[in-house]
Amino acid sequence: MTKQKKKKLSPKQRRLAVRKHPAAGVSGVSRPRGVSHIIAKIIEFGPLLLIGCGPLIFYGKSGEFENVPKMAFLQWGIIVLAVLGIWHDKKEKGFTWELIPMDVLLLVFYAFCWISLLQAQNPYLATLPLLHYAAAIVFYFFIRHTVADIGHIDRYFYVITLSVAAVSLIGIAQYLFNLTWVPQIVPPSSTLSNKNMAAHIISMSLPLGIGCLIISRRTWQRIVFLLCVFITLLYSLYIKTRASWVAAIIILAIMAACLAPRLRFLLRRNSWKRLLLPTAAGAGAVLLLVVFSQLKPAEIPVPILKESIGERFLSITDFKEGDSAQLRIIWWKNTLQMVKDHIWTGVGLQNFKILYPRYHRAAAVDWSFKDEQQLTRVHNDHLQMLAELGIFGFCAYIALFISIFWLFWRSFFRGHDEEIKLRALGIFLGVLGFAVNATFCFPMERAIPPVLLFSFAGLLVVLYRLSGNHATAVWKIRTHLPVRIGLTLILLALFVSSAYFIRRILLADKYFVKAIMADKQGSLADSNEYLLKAKQYFSRYNSNISALLARNYTLQKQFDRAIEEYKETFRAHPYNTSAILNTGYCYLQLKQYDEAEKYFKWAIDIMPTCEQAYNNLGIIYFSRQQYDAAIEQYRTALEIKKDYPEPHINLGNLYRTQKKLDLAIQEYEAALRINQNLPETRQWLSGLYTERGQYDKAHEVLQPLLQVPAKTSAESYILQGNIYQKQRQHEKALAEYSKALALKPNNPLIYHNMGLAYFYQQNYELAEEYFKKALAHKPPLAESNSMLGQIYLQKKDDQRALYYFESAVRINPQLKDAQFNIAAIYLRQGDSNRALAAYQEVVRIDPQDAPAHYNLGILYRERGDFTKALAHFEQALNKPSPGLDVKAIAGFITTLKEKLTP
Repeated sequence: MTKQKKKKLSPKQRRLAVRKHPAAGVSGVSRPRGVSHIIAKIIEFGPLLLIGCGPLIFYGKSGEFENVPKMAFLQWGIIVLAVLGIWHDKKEKGFTWELIPMDVLLLVFYAFCWISLLQAQNPYLATLPLLHYAAAIVFYFFIRHTVADIGHIDRYFYVITLSVAAVSLIGIAQYLFNLTWVPQIVPPSSTLSNKNMAAHIISMSLPLGIGCLIISRRTWQRIVFLLCVFITLLYSLYIKTRASWVAAIIILAIMAACLAPRLRFLLRRNSWKRLLLPTAAGAGAVLLLVVFSQLKPAEIPVPILKESIGERFLSITDFKEGDSAQLRIIWWKNTLQMVKDHIWTGVGLQNFKILYPRYHRAAAVDWSFKDEQQLTRVHNDHLQMLAELGIFGFCAYIALFISIFWLFWRSFFRGHDEEIKLRALGIFLGVLGFAVNATFCFPMERAIPPVLLFSFAGLLVVLYRLSGNHATAVWKIRTHLPVRIGLTLILLALFVSSAYFIRRILLADKYFVKAIMADKQGSLADSNEYLLKAKQYFSRYNSNISALLARNYTLQKQFDRAIEEYKETFRAHPYNTSAILNTGYCYLQLKQYDEAEKYFKWAIDIMPTCEQAYNNLGIIYFSRQQYDAAIEQYRTALEIKKDYPEPHINLGNLYRTQKKLDLAIQEYEAALRINQNLPETRQWLSGLYTERGQYDKAHEVLQPLLQVPAKTSAESYILQGNIYQKQRQHEKALAEYSKALALKPNNPLIYHNMGLAYFYQQNYELAEEYFKKALAHKPPLAESNSMLGQIYLQKKDDQRALYYFESAVRINPQLKDAQFNIAAIYLRQGDSNRALAAYQEVVRIDPQDAPAHYNLGILYRERGDFTKALAHFEQALNKPSPGLDVKAIAGFITTLKEKLTP
């Protein structure tokens, strides 16, 4: 039996079977079964454990529940393996590095990632990618120095295929049965938070899975791997990600083209019987894919694409407006403008998101861009690398793929060993799957794809070496101990940095998520406490921490503290448009109009169609009484967004201030046509109709606010009572005020209005009681003081009446009736000086008040000041009130003119 097996091995196979790397520690090398043997096994199988388990790692709570934990698992595992690899077999006489171009290109690419940060607005954003790229590069060198034969490479094929099949199985269960024990953001995402992230590893693993079908020697193995490929393809259909479908089509087409010669060879040797079973199995798998793809998804409580799989597939070439494909083209065009401005140095790794607000309209209008929702990734890693690293860093990035293609070319087209060629094809197509997905998404930011990419590069280097190709250069270092120590120190520094920053990022995210949950539960105090803890860990990495804290302070009306937090946000994200707008709002609330104007204009500079900024500028100009400028800003906001009710409301307020009631009513009605659920606007409009005596319309506008008593506000009951009051239906008015009082028992305005109702009913005792109740609550009302003065006038108690009238004008010096009554009381008391001063206050408040002018004329005539007396009598005749004796005034004027005529 042994001899027969040996006869089946070709000389090439025998040569490959014994070509072992000394550090690999695989079977065939005699070693004592001690610590060294255990370490050798760890080095051999540890990478398979990392790659196999990595996609399944997640943390079962909200927040950074999968990507960062996966990164931590992979980074720490890779570093431990690398350190073991460095010191394993340390008794060898030297340290050898067989240098090829890929080695240098990886290091150059990583160097440019660091160099780009010299121009970065926020270098902290690159923390995770720098750590992860470093670990992935270490993994590349580890693989190329520890993998020594094809059998070991096959294990990578098997493990990756089985791992992605397990991921796919979880995703299928989520799709069909609403499996909920794994958190999801965009389902069905399996253990990867977002179904688009699952597409990355599916595309990279698919050619390896097909390769497993070919390289497997036993039937049960082929059945297992056929099932894995079937599960993976079915999950790919369920996630409805077009990038993964495009990648699969390209991969299958290239694989078919490359394997066609082998198929023709088998047919020429009459081996069609050997193809019959695989063909039948493949046809059956395709048929089952079609059947299973028609199954309806479970009722998933989070958004999922409603398109059928067929509709989604046909939309691959659909670039209609509003589609994500068309939106990506807009993003790419705008990004090219960013590239044009930063062609040499780039904007810095991971700093695209900071600069994009300045470019969201550079080449095409990004209709998805909003102040609260902004693009953070190009959704094209190749283009994003160009924008962030600059042209030189991008060249290094592209050179990696060119080098991978060169390795594949040398192994596949120049090689002669079919086993090597088959594996090189599978690995290269896995890299191609990554490249296709990276054209539409962002796999370089995720945990698994970069590690797979660089490990594929390492495996291709091994195949390149096994094909008989030689290294470009060989460095032999005999005094290897300092090199091992130096490399170990670098790896330990990487480990410490990884542990330090990942811990800080996870803790910051943990408290940030807790803050969001507390906010949703209505506890701003708890939310603030968690956010302050999150800030202690890593606020520069996540600008949302300080932004949310600032927003909480704004809701708590702590505007100064909110501004300080927004400034902290700008240190992490200088063009955060939401923070810019909200900072302007805080300054507006503090009535620091110059600062507020600066921020709103800054927002408009970034977002010329930001209707909210124009509306807020209008509020500033209105506050400055620059009414024409305010109207212009409100109109601009409405031109940008016609269904925006706030400018209509603000225009209504402006026109009401200007006493242009018809225009105010038009604007309030326009706002309600856009949004009927605007209680304050209804109340203001109802008040205007009441003021104009249009009581039926006032009732009609207010009615929707009164239909559900449980939801009716005290303000609505007050307005309804005011309408009845104007209609002299005082009992009905009192009934409405009583309902309002039940809701707000400490509201002085309700007591005042009830006092008015009793006053109009001539029930002065109850009127006095309610006016005094109004004054017992804060803020004291000038009008209640004035009405108490009226009551005491009715009782002929001038002294107490004077006390309340003077109290009224101390609160509100503009209260004309109280000033007039003060003057009248002083006049009755014979204090003409004080009476004169009080009447002068009346005409200052209302220059058209005829009775006050008449009384001033009388007082000045009695004092012998005929010139002033004449002037006031003439003013009294301009708009005489009904109670004035016009003939008597005319007689006074004639007499005074005669006296003043020389």
